[in-house]
Amino acid sequence: MKLTFEDGNARFDADGVHAIPRALRSSTQVHRFVLGEDGTTVTDKFSGKTDAEIIALELAGAATADLAEVKAAAVALIKSEAGKRIEVSDWQVSRATERADGSLAAVLAARETIRTESNTAETAVTALTDRTAVRNFTW
Repeated sequence: MKLTFEDGNARFDADGVHAIPRALRSSTQVHRFVLGEDGTTVTDKFSGKTDAEIIALELAGAATADLAEVKAAAVALIKSEAGKRIEVSDWQVSRATERADGSLAAVLAARETIRTESNTAETAVTALTDRTAVRNFTW
C-alpha cells in the first residue's frame, strides 16, 4: 500500500506514488503522514507515537471541542479503521477472482459486514448526546 496526497491530506492508495515508511506500514492513522517540503519525502507528524497514542491524543484534544466536533472525530476514526480492515482483505479478493472457485462471494460478504458494522457504529456515535459518551464509544 502507498499514499496519495490531495490538498495536503494523505490517503491510502494501492496505486499511490509515495511509499509509507517501513516502520509505519501497519498504521491505520493515515493523517499521521505529511509530505515534506521537497514534495517527495513522507514524514510522520506523530513521530514515536503508536496509533493508540495518537487516538488518545486526539480524543483528549477533543475534550475541549464541542459535541459536533467530537462526533466528527469519532466518525473519522471509525471510517479509518473500517477502511484498514477492508484493505487487509484486498489480496483475498484478487485470489478469489483469479481462481473463480466461488469463494469471491464469501470474501465480499465479509467486507460488506465490515461496512455494515462501521455504518452502524457511525449511526450510534451520531445519536450520542454527550462528549464523554462519544469519547468512550468503541466498536
